[in-house]
Amino acid sequence: MINKTHIIAIGVMAAVLVIVMMITLPGREEKNFSNVESREDTSGEGYNSGKNGSQDEEIAGKDDSSDPDQSGIPDTDQTDGIHENDDGNAACPDNADASTEADDPSDNEEDNGMTELEKTAAARLEKMTLREKIYQMCIITPEQVGGEWPVTAVSDNDLEKLSECPVGGIIFFEANLTGPEQTAEMLSTLQEYSVKNIGLPLFLCVDEEGGRVVRIAKNPAFGVENPGPMKKVESANEALEIGRTIGKYLSKLGFNVDFAPDADVLTAPGSVIIGDRSFGDDPEKVTGFASAVSDGLHEYGILSCFKHFPGHGAVEADTHKGLAYTDKSLEELMECEIIPFAKAEEKNIDMIMAAHISVPGILGDNTPCSLSEYMLTTVLKEKLGYKGLIITDALNMGAVTDVYSPGGSAKAAVQAGADIILMPPDLEEAVSAVEEAVINGEISEELINAAVMKIMIKKYTILFTGG
Repeated sequence: MINKTHIIAIGVMAAVLVIVMMITLPGREEKNFSNVESREDTSGEGYNSGKNGSQDEEIAGKDDSSDPDQSGIPDTDQTDGIHENDDGNAACPDNADASTEADDPSDNEEDNGMTELEKTAAARLEKMTLREKIYQMCIITPEQVGGEWPVTAVSDNDLEKLSECPVGGIIFFEANLTGPEQTAEMLSTLQEYSVKNIGLPLFLCVDEEGGRVVRIAKNPAFGVENPGPMKKVESANEALEIGRTIGKYLSKLGFNVDFAPDADVLTAPGSVIIGDRSFGDDPEKVTGFASAVSDGLHEYGILSCFKHFPGHGAVEADTHKGLAYTDKSLEELMECEIIPFAKAEEKNIDMIMAAHISVPGILGDNTPCSLSEYMLTTVLKEKLGYKGLIITDALNMGAVTDVYSPGGSAKAAVQAGADIILMPPDLEEAVSAVEEAVINGEISEELINAAVMKIMIKKYTILFTGG
């Protein structure tokens, strides 16, 4: 529900946004954030993982009247999608382009077919250097900013590094999140600094699926209940409530992206990495239940992500450790595992995460799907019509690092059509490799611009409408 406070907050954001785009970000000294360690996570999905259809029944409306908050999470008043600072003012950029109207840019439609929001993003894009654009395409761990493991607080030095290398987002793991007050303070410090000094909010990300893969619900300090494995979910209504529950506590803590739900159709019963994370072996059921979780997350301004395209449930091996493949043809995958991803655009799914699984029956070799132009561009974008953000699974996983250098995998992912690269093992090598490929003509800057436009539009949407 939008109340008077939120209306004022939106007005404040829009007015301050007018100042943001007037300032061109200065060039920044390059820093080396290459010391990324791979760590095992007994939750069922490794620390180095980047974490890691129509619904069958009518979804009941949300009822807030009997939803007292029993958790120990401080309420940062984000449940309507507007993040507020400690002083009650909406967090928003303070240097916007002069052409931006002092109204919510998402409300206005321009004669040229661009919304005011899109116009604002385009104006900002023109002021960014190539390297700044590529940084926006990267999501990293806090250790890649702070250096020491685990990062649980943000220092002035960390913020300076963030300003020098303005990445698109940060993903947090269990070791980074010790309690509600600590988490909320850490995230708000990062977000407020990014908005004020970089002019764009961060994607603040976590893997909170429920069941084995949770970073918050497994810690009693947060006082929230783990909804359990998705395998046990029996209805779309139940899935919706899971999304609402997770979305509510993530929003209160300051997150805006959940790398969930798992949209894998489980067709390989021996799957170790997916297993009970999947809603099952029926693609229509998986699509309906996963979409319901997404809807629940959206109610609290949390972006959702279907994973792992084209279907990690078709393989038994674990891409965290090395090669995992399926011999299925594209036609076979389209008839089952790909169905949830084929409906992602229709279901308003914000992101699709591309798996590192190999499909030699389609590609003729063991190229990971996350690095395949055919799979990401020809299939996902063109055949399936997906227009949302495409993010790789973590690039420091064994299926990638066994074959590719940090720069090589980042370059291949962008060439393939990924908008966001997750957890490159060496941030500076990754950014430099993509930058050099653009300068040499191997990657068109138009491809970079298209990805960053999508990222910035989604970020401005978070600021003005809560996602």
